[in-house]
Amino acid sequence: MIMNILFAIAFTATAIYVFLFFRFAWKFRATYPDAWRQLDCPETFGIQGQVTYLWLILGREKRVRLSDFREINGAVVPIRIFLLISFLAFGVVAFMTG
Repeated sequence: MIMNILFAIAFTATAIYVFLFFRFAWKFRATYPDAWRQLDCPETFGIQGQVTYLWLILGREKRVRLSDFREINGAVVPIRIFLLISFLAFGVVAFMTG
């Protein structure tokens, strides 16, 4: 029973995370075309593009500072929260299953 609840939480949080992540990538590209070009025009659905956007969301990107973008800053917090919830829920399930 507890495993089913944890799986439901994990998959729901992951689905919300993916939705918010792709919405962020699309908004970033449309709102800040100069910064998008500075990041070498990452594609939203490509592996390198997803890594670049994730690095930007986590604040690890050195070419562009996330603090410079006021409109997008509010979208980053829920993405980080749902990523953390997904990671923790899947981690607990993996630990419980052995």
